[in-house]
Amino acid sequence: MSNIEQWVWLSRVFMPGSPKPKKLLDSFGEIEEIYAATSSDYKKSGVSLRETEITRLEDKGLSHVQKIISDCGKHNIRIIPICDSEYPERLKNIPEPPVLLYARGERLVIDDEVAIAVVGTRNASKNGEAAAKKLGRELAEGGAVTVTGLAKGVDSIAAESAIAAGGVTVAVFGCGLDICYPRENKNLMAATEKSGTVISEYCPGTPPAGRNFPIRNRIISGLSLGTTVVEAPEKSGALITASCALEQGRDVFAVPSSIFEDTGSGSNRLICEGAKPVRSANDILSEYIHLYGEKIRAVDPVSLKEDIDPADVKGEFMFPKGYLEKFSGDNRTVIEALAGDELRPDEISARSGLPMPKVLTVLTVLEIYGNVKKLAGGKFAIKDIQ
Repeated sequence: MSNIEQWVWLSRVFMPGSPKPKKLLDSFGEIEEIYAATSSDYKKSGVSLRETEITRLEDKGLSHVQKIISDCGKHNIRIIPICDSEYPERLKNIPEPPVLLYARGERLVIDDEVAIAVVGTRNASKNGEAAAKKLGRELAEGGAVTVTGLAKGVDSIAAESAIAAGGVTVAVFGCGLDICYPRENKNLMAATEKSGTVISEYCPGTPPAGRNFPIRNRIISGLSLGTTVVEAPEKSGALITASCALEQGRDVFAVPSSIFEDTGSGSNRLICEGAKPVRSANDILSEYIHLYGEKIRAVDPVSLKEDIDPADVKGEFMFPKGYLEKFSGDNRTVIEALAGDELRPDEISARSGLPMPKVLTVLTVLEIYGNVKKLAGGKFAIKDIQ
């Protein structure tokens, strides 16, 4: 008997999404101890087990396990137990980690990466599609790994755009990896495997049943530093992923949608509840540059697609004598950054070093007091320097 057989055996005892396999591991210490245990041992483990679960644990038969392992071999699928070095540490730390993963493609290397989930509705509006395409490309250009469910709509558009930009993608399936769902994503699935990894906690042959996807979503958020909801109506699977992210202590971002589009009502609600609004990948990547500065590329420029150095924007400007003394703290920092230019908030953030939320707050205050004015195109300038 191989160790991997015991891991697959344990994964089949409980339903996906159950916290009990991890609790048994914490109690017994080793998979071999769990497999060798008796009914009495399970009852003494401290894990709350139903009688039906104990009965399944007592069944040490491996014929079904051997078939799963054989099917994995036929489809070039790797089996990654939670003890394996390829299993992400980030995923181990969620409340209900899968006891093992099935994977295909490149080795799953994500713990030291700026992994960002991009999720959204299957029925995106034209604006939602454009936003998914823009973020997928910009995240890839910025050095992030894009994590999606590869569902129709936002997920697939973001993944395709990231791959086209040369980025790494990870797709989490709600079915066996021998099944492409949706079917039209066959080429995209192959491209994802080539640029990154496709994973699932479901063994080969598992169909894409509707109940699988909400359970799957905790893995999408669990692999990621933050989850970005591009466009989602109420009662959307993307909102479930955002909820999982919050439960796991991860960040949540959302792209603002028109208040006249039902497709974005859920993502707009997330913003009202505290999710960070996103206009470009800069708004996401800037949250992690202090931790992953060596990984993130081009987060400071005005736009990830516009290779502009903030130093080129600044120019030379002399303030009237005594003018700057009217301001202090962050207010003065923003005024100095504006100098004689007309700048967007992201340009001001890049030049001043202040985070975007702080810049937006300061600009609001300065505008109220008549120190700055808002111009066309979302730009700001100092008002009436005297």
